[in-house]
This record gives sequence, structure tokens and C-alpha cells, in this order.
Amino acid sequence: MKKIALIEPGVKNHTPIILNWARICELKGWEFTVYTTKDCYDLVENDLVKINSFVGVVVLGDLSISSIPKYIKEFKKFDDVLVASLYSQYLEYFILSLFSQNFSLTVHNINKWFNFRSDADGLYKKTRENIHYIWRKGIIKNLNKVVVNSNNQKDYLVSKYEYVNVDVIPFKMSFTDTDTDTDTDTDSIRKKVVYPGIVCSQRRNYKNFLFLVESYPNVDFILLGQLKNNADGKYIKSNILDKKLNNITCYESYVTNECFELQMRRADVIFSDVKVDSNGETYGQSKDSGASYLMAEYALPFIVNDDFNNLSCLNVATSYFSDRESLVKVFEELIFNDINIKRKVNSILENRKTISLKYIANRFNGLS
Repeated sequence: MKKIALIEPGVKNHTPIILNWARICELKGWEFTVYTTKDCYDLVENDLVKINSFVGVVVLGDLSISSIPKYIKEFKKFDDVLVASLYSQYLEYFILSLFSQNFSLTVHNINKWFNFRSDADGLYKKTRENIHYIWRKGIIKNLNKVVVNSNNQKDYLVSKYEYVNVDVIPFKMSFTDTDTDTDTDTDSIRKKVVYPGIVCSQRRNYKNFLFLVESYPNVDFILLGQLKNNADGKYIKSNILDKKLNNITCYESYVTNECFELQMRRADVIFSDVKVDSNGETYGQSKDSGASYLMAEYALPFIVNDDFNNLSCLNVATSYFSDRESLVKVFEELIFNDINIKRKVNSILENRKTISLKYIANRFNGLS
């Protein structure tokens, strides 16, 4: 029986990866151990303890140079050790990978790991970023495998950087591979359009969304991310107040998981206007967008800008726009046509099987 360890150093948004791997191990008959922070473990504990493959958790403190020998010895008892995400402590993980023969890493930002780029001001910060890149490069050389979340990322990694030692494990697979009730109410009088994600103008545009809110008062719109008291929040709130928009729901406090899930289940359509090139990454190629996985999870048709590269299995159910005219066209063809919505929902239910847990687990034999 294989023994798998997963390290999640503390990124709360990436805890679905922990459950993914626990369920893969359960289907494969492998043992699964988690190394993570208490905050991350608290988010998944209730689900994790119900999974037969799960044998225990080791709560991570701050990884230090002095603690590395202990972990090197500990990790030798596992067949595979996967780091779920890594955004700091590159030196410590470089040393760990150097003295371990069973290390793999999930790379969420391909360009950051395979191409040096610095926007830092000042010699000290630029030098520090250069050193961090050297350590990241060293980690990559010591890995068994790089894991990415989609075939889009894999294709990008292979074509741009000629790196072929890569496996694909989708970021989120919390849906079944059979037809399910998605709670999508396509017969309701008022359709609901949800725009999920952190409200951040560096990553997303909001003018087209606000245009839709103003243009279609008989449609309900939900901006499903915290609207902070910053420039982005003030811009959106001023538009809502100035134009007296009463068909949009916003959240000025943290959106809880319960609230997020409720709004996603009530929605008919997902909207996003992605800034494809952001922070050195190309969304839909070198970095995935969470909207794609929400589309699959909740079986919701997706309206998005046409320079965004969605997961290929979801393309049929994706409506792309290039300008205001095409946005109006695809929006009305979808929102005011229940048959079209149902057709796209059925397409998602069928095609998301290729990124489902059972499909992936059946084709996965380990990282060694």
C-alpha cells in the first residue's frame, strides 16, 4: 500500500486540494497523511475524518533550518510527498527537496516558477527576488513531478518552457460524474447572474458588469466577493448609488462559505471579465481561474471575455464576448432563453466528467 503525504503550508484558499488528494487516495486504497497549519486543518477536518484513507495530521509550525533534518527523516517513510502550494520559505523547501527523493509540487503560477520577473523597487528587493527565484529553480530541479491543475496549464508549461515531467490534478473536484440536481432554477421569473471572486481591479474588470446591471433591471446581479473600503469598492458603490441600481447585491464584509454556496446554488449564470494578463501570469494558461471550477461544480453557464482560455471540456457551455455589442448578444441569448440555459447545463454535466474525481483517480498511478 502506498503512503502519501501532503504539505499545505498555510494557504486557506487551497484547502480543497487536501480533500482532493484524500479522496484520490481513498479510491486508490492508499494511506494519506496531512502536514498543515491548524487554521487550514480546521477548515477541512469535518470532511477529512470521514475519508477512510486519512490516517492523521501533523500540525506545521514555522519551518526552520533547524527542524529540516527531522522532516527529511520523517518524509522518507512516504512513497510520495506533495507540496500543495508554496509562496514563501523557498530556502527551507529547497533544502528539503535536495535531501528527499520523493518530492513533488503543485505549481499554481507557472511563470513565477519558470521565468524570473521582478517589479520590485530598489537593489535590496530586486536582489532578494532574484535569490528567491534561484531557490525556486533549485526546487524544480529536485522534484519527481510538477503538478498543475489543468491541461491548459500543462500545455503552456510544455510549449513555453519545454518541461514535460508534469501531471494534471484539477484544483476542485467536489461534484459527481453523474447527472445531479444543480439547484439551478431556470424557470424563475427573475434570472440571477453571479460575479464571484475577490473584488480587485488588478484581476478583473467591472465596467461591463455594471453596464449589465443598469441595462437589465429585471435581472438580479450578485457581486460575490467582499467590497472593501478601497478605490475598487468606492468606484463600485458610487456607480450603484449614482445610478440608483437596486437589482445588485454586494457584500461589505467577508463572504462566508455558507453564503457563497447559497448564492452559487441560486444562480443561473456566472459572469466574469478577467484581466487575462495580470501579475506576470496569463489567466487560463499559466494560471487557472477559480470561475472555471465554479462553473463545473455548480453546472452554471459562463459568460466571459473572449481572450480568456477556459477549460476545453467547458467551452461548449461558455459564452464569449469581445465588446459591448457582443456582450449584449450573448447575454440576451442566454438569460432570456431557458432552453439555451438548460442545454448548456446539460453540456456541463456531461463534460465535467473528464475533470471528476473518479475519472482522474482511475488514470493516476502516483507521482514516483
